[in-house]
Amino acid sequence: MRAEVVAKDLACPSCAESVPAGQRFCGSCGFAVGDLVAPAHEPAPISGPPASSPGAIASPFAPIGGAPRHGTVPAPPPSSAATVRCIACASPVEPLARTCSSCGAFQVQLAPHAAEVEIPPPPSALGTPSRAPSSLPPPPAYKTRPALDPFEVPRAPALPMDLAPPAPVPALPTWRLVHLLNDGSEKAMGSFSETLEVGRRGTAALADDPFVSPVHFTLRVTESGVDLEDLGSLNGVFLRLTAHAPAALVSGDVVLLGAQVLRFELLAGGVLPGAVEGETNVFGSPAKARLGRLVEVTCDAVERSTYVIGMDSVLIGREAADFVFSDDPHLSRRHAEIRIAGGHAEILDLGSSNGTYVRVRGRVGLPSGAQIRVGQQRIRLERLENRGDA
Repeated sequence: MRAEVVAKDLACPSCAESVPAGQRFCGSCGFAVGDLVAPAHEPAPISGPPASSPGAIASPFAPIGGAPRHGTVPAPPPSSAATVRCIACASPVEPLARTCSSCGAFQVQLAPHAAEVEIPPPPSALGTPSRAPSSLPPPPAYKTRPALDPFEVPRAPALPMDLAPPAPVPALPTWRLVHLLNDGSEKAMGSFSETLEVGRRGTAALADDPFVSPVHFTLRVTESGVDLEDLGSLNGVFLRLTAHAPAALVSGDVVLLGAQVLRFELLAGGVLPGAVEGETNVFGSPAKARLGRLVEVTCDAVERSTYVIGMDSVLIGREAADFVFSDDPHLSRRHAEIRIAGGHAEILDLGSSNGTYVRVRGRVGLPSGAQIRVGQQRIRLERLENRGDA
C-alpha cells in the first residue's frame, strides 16, 4: 500500500528558492511549480516531463525534459515594506516580489518614497471578445509609485568646468568673387559668408598687379547685400555703372573710361573777364562759360591735359564726341556723357563695351552681379543661391 506523503515547502527547480506548499508559482522567479508536493524521500531521476494537473497553467519557464533551468534573475532582497496586492488578481504579494505566487503575473518594483499615483482600470468597452472572458476579476484602480529600473544606465561623468566648448560649425559661403580675365574667361577667386579682405597680399589673382595695395579693400555681408569699403588704398576701388542709368558726380570724383583716368571738378560757372596786359587786352578765342572740367591723371603722377566743360552736356569717346581719345582702343565711339545743371553733375554710360567706372567714396553697398575694378583687374561679385560650393 502506497504511503501518504506529507506536504511541505518545495525548492523552486529554477532559482532554488523556497515555495510554500499549495502555491503554483514561485514568488521569486515566477516558475510554474504546479501541484508538486515535497516527497518523503529522495525521488528517482525523472526520465520525462512531469504530467501537469488539469488546472495547472503552462509557463515559459517550465523545465525541458525534466532538467531544471538556471541563470534567471535572483529574487530581490527582503524588504520591510507592507504587503501589496497583485496588479492582476489582487492577491497578497510579498514586498518587492517579481511575480505573483497565485497567478504568476509579473509585478512592478515600487519606489517606496515616491509620490503615489492613482492608475484607473483599463476600459472594458473593447467590442465583442474573441474568446471566453477570464474567470479572474478585472484589475481594480490602485495607487502605485514610479517603477525602479533595475537595469538603469549609469550617468556619464560630468565634464570638467575648464573644458573649452566645441568650436562653432562654420557657415556655408554665401558670396564669392569671380576674376574676369582679359580673354573673356572667368575664374573663381574665393568665397565668404561674413567678411573678406582683398589685396595683393593673400589673393593669388591680384598678387602680380603692382597697382593693387597689399590690403586694398574689404567686403562685409549685410542683410541687403555686401558693403565694400576702401581700406585707404593708393589707387582706389572703381565700381562699374549700370548702362543708361545716370549716377551723381561730386567735385573730386575720379572716372575710369577705357584706359583714361579723369578727375572731375565742378566749377562755379560763368565767363571770366578778359585778360589785360598793361593797356591792351589779350587776343584769343572767344571765352566760354566754365561749368566744370576733366583733368587727365597719368601713372607718372603728372596732370597732362585739362578739358573744360562749357556746356550742360558733353560726350566722351573714341570718335564722334566732344572729348575725343582716338588712341584708346578700349573706348567706344560714344562712351559716356556728363551733364551739369543747377550746380549738380551726373555721368551716364551710353552702353559702352568696356563700361564706365567711378571711384568708390568711403563705404558703398553692392548688389549681386556688381563689377569692381581694382588696379588692372576686373572682379564680379556673386551671391551663391542655395549652393554649398565655392
